[in-house]
Amino acid sequence: MGLWRRREISFPDGRRDTTTRVYWLQTQALFADLRVPADRPVAAGARSFADYPAEDLPRLARMQGFAGRFEVEGETCRWLRELDFQPPGGPPDEAQFRIDGDILVETGIHAAYEEIWQRETPPGADLAAFRLLPDDAGGPGMLVVAGDHFIAVEERRPLLPAASSLADLIAAGGADLDERLGMLIAYGRIGAARWRVDLATWPWLEGRSLAAGGARFEPSRGLLHLTGSNGRRRWQLVEASCAAAGLGARLAG
Repeated sequence: MGLWRRREISFPDGRRDTTTRVYWLQTQALFADLRVPADRPVAAGARSFADYPAEDLPRLARMQGFAGRFEVEGETCRWLRELDFQPPGGPPDEAQFRIDGDILVETGIHAAYEEIWQRETPPGADLAAFRLLPDDAGGPGMLVVAGDHFIAVEERRPLLPAASSLADLIAAGGADLDERLGMLIAYGRIGAARWRVDLATWPWLEGRSLAAGGARFEPSRGLLHLTGSNGRRRWQLVEASCAAAGLGARLAG
């Protein structure tokens, strides 16, 4: 459990990736994952995907991320994706893994790969998970926290149709870019920087605060209020490894 950073992924045909920035945050029951290729473009002054030139769109569409429920059955781990930056489809997300100290090795079951992960939070770090209240945004959302690390996921677009990839959907045209690329997935740190975003599917949020307008937690109701540049959000606590009363100071940043 906790936050893991991927060091590499390798495939039987010899392909190997050590440059994609990947963070995976796991609680007992929920998870979130963000994967941003090293060549993902960042356009100066951009505040939406419409501000990017057409030649950048294929690389933007290669970002990945997902969130949902986590299950373990015997030696098999299963990640049930409720939210996914890419279109629906593909094999089940199931794997086996082994842990050696702060290194986790994941081996795919339905797809041939091996991922090596580095632990970023100490064992026993406080964990919490929230779901976005449906009256606050156009779709569902999930927020997972380990220590002072977080990954927030918000569906801000109509559901994507089935397709082999998001790049194929964008190439086909016929929809607003924000309807294709608009899911927000943000990784960052709570604390003095007040929910600073370090990596996101919305590049213009990086280096800014997810809660510049304030963060407040109500322990009695399990409600977390975050107000930032992308609006006001209310998150309902659904899982915590510590007492709700102890979360207030940490979540306030």
